[in-house]
Amino acid sequence: MSLFKRIMLSVARNFSAVIVLFLTVFVLGCVISGAISVRQAIENTDLILRGDLPVAAIVETDGEAMRRYEIETGQWPEIPIGLSPEMLSEIGSLPYVKRWDYSLEAWGLMSGELERYILDGETIAGSEADTDWSFFNLKGVRSAELFEVEEGVIELVAGRMFSEEEASTLSYTALVSENFAQINNLHIGSSFTLHNMILDIRDTDVHDIRLYDNEENLLAQRSYDFEVIGIFVPNVEFDTGDEWMDLQFQEEMENRIYTPNAVALAAAVYQIEQNIIMDPGDANLDEDPADTLWFHNIYVLHDPSEMDSFKRAVLEIVPEFHTVTNTSDAYDRIAASMETLEMLSTGVLWASVAASIVILTLLITLSLRGRRREIGILLALGERRGRIVFLTAFEILVIALVAVSFSLIVGNFISGGISETMLRNGLIAGQMQDFGMSFSNLDFMGFSNSATIDEVMASYDTSLTASMIATFFVATIGTVLAATIAPMLYILRLNPRKIMM
Repeated sequence: MSLFKRIMLSVARNFSAVIVLFLTVFVLGCVISGAISVRQAIENTDLILRGDLPVAAIVETDGEAMRRYEIETGQWPEIPIGLSPEMLSEIGSLPYVKRWDYSLEAWGLMSGELERYILDGETIAGSEADTDWSFFNLKGVRSAELFEVEEGVIELVAGRMFSEEEASTLSYTALVSENFAQINNLHIGSSFTLHNMILDIRDTDVHDIRLYDNEENLLAQRSYDFEVIGIFVPNVEFDTGDEWMDLQFQEEMENRIYTPNAVALAAAVYQIEQNIIMDPGDANLDEDPADTLWFHNIYVLHDPSEMDSFKRAVLEIVPEFHTVTNTSDAYDRIAASMETLEMLSTGVLWASVAASIVILTLLITLSLRGRRREIGILLALGERRGRIVFLTAFEILVIALVAVSFSLIVGNFISGGISETMLRNGLIAGQMQDFGMSFSNLDFMGFSNSATIDEVMASYDTSLTASMIATFFVATIGTVLAATIAPMLYILRLNPRKIMM
């Protein structure tokens, strides 16, 4: 008799037991299928989202460590205001770094002729005052290869970049945004003037923008004439979780004026020098103005897996109470909801495998006990025990294979809808707990370090893949095989004489 006929005959003789086995394997297979689907979907989503994040990091003061120090000692730690360009360059020379930059910003330069580009009719506080003056900031550039252009934060749409000579000298050349250029009728080759105006506030605490209208209120003033050599458009959209903050970041980028670091340095030092003249006893103002400057820094790594090594190397270079913040830090808070779901699916997977082994072992053993007389007759007729074990195990595997094939599809379908709802609810709860806001200096620099709920859900996909199917069949068939070990030992221990008596 062929193997197939023997299986079909056995199924017909023990139909009720086969149905029970089939349904049991089907239900347990659905649970295992769902757990594997969710687990792999979470892993794939995390891989996709982390792959979309720039591998960027900044070195900044560690506020949390400083607060702990103050609590323990009663004193706020004394640290340098900022890291020196030499120290930042040493970090940039680490082998993990692909590209890096540092820049100095000069804040609060004035113009009575230029207008700020305003988004959606919104204005920054104070800009709506009854005056023609507007504030602008200079962002320094370290080299001719502008970091933001190289990393896709902005795109040059007209003109050119700084030359190496311009980037390294006191060259009053500038890059401005396309929207800023349009509202101010600027084009390549145009000139504009910014004023470094220092209010004399020694006898007043009032700092009203309208004070700039009267020269008698000024302690000092210096003007800079810039030539527009390039026009750019921003390529980033901010999403900190706070609409007002996003608007201000976007508006700042639209009104950003790129100049060589030397120009921003000259403007910033001039402001500090005048403040020293205004208040020579201020302990916060160092005798050397350059010692009070803070340089923005950013580093892009070759490989995201090297971030921990980069952090350790940086902490050996920088003074105490500094830390490394990277683009995945805020994402890690979002990933917490996915990790919770992944841990739940992993727990369900292992629990279902263990339960399946126990339940199937008992079920198969009970089924074989009901077939003791059939097995005893076969043994009495001279059938080898090994062949009986093989035929019985093969019969179980065939039934299990059919059951798990159905459970793969059903379990994947059910788990997809349930897990998506759980993940979305978890993300919403996490966002509410985080007050809907996730912000770091990386956001301000144009490097988004978070993902929205919609982005996470768009990447979350429980569709069956080849690896998922392979993992499922290995897990389920392996579970069934493990569950047949004890019952097969039961067959080997049967004594046909006792059965037939």
